[in-house]
Amino acid sequence: MDIGARIIELRNEKNITQAELGVLISTTQQAISNYEKNKPVPGIPILEKICDVLGLSLAQFFDVGDSLKLLPPHLKDFVTKKENHGLLKLIKTMADNGYSSELIEEWIATLDSALSHIKNKYSVPISDKVVWAPEMLLHESSDEEYTEEERRKLASGLHKKLHDPDFDPGWNKKTKK
Repeated sequence: MDIGARIIELRNEKNITQAELGVLISTTQQAISNYEKNKPVPGIPILEKICDVLGLSLAQFFDVGDSLKLLPPHLKDFVTKKENHGLLKLIKTMADNGYSSELIEEWIATLDSALSHIKNKYSVPISDKVVWAPEMLLHESSDEEYTEEERRKLASGLHKKLHDPDFDPGWNKKTKK
């Protein structure tokens, strides 16, 4: 897809000049002109700003309506909601960095399992609702609260471990290209 040509097409449909679009997304007319020439091809953050101004979703910008029809409705809803774009970008970045779909799925399943466990362990029933109580993560019971010094030591130890070049966490596996 020629992204620049798509910007021109949609901008013209809305009768917006390059200068006006530039002002609306906090950039210059020259930057819009360059995007329309694909020099450089605008990234997702810029495209999101353009889509906001034009009243479109990224899916509509890329005109993937027919492709989205092939998705089950719950996936189509997920993909087209703007609040999910960050997660989709993260997954795309992982794939671009060589992680296999299988590993990404495993990571998400592991994360889901861990979050479910934490939520179940640290939620508090209040009447007919269960309320998430993240402050309970700091200690198992009220008489075992961490001191500020203990918190600093724990954070420092974690920081050292994660920045140790010899530390190889299980989630850091990549597929061979």
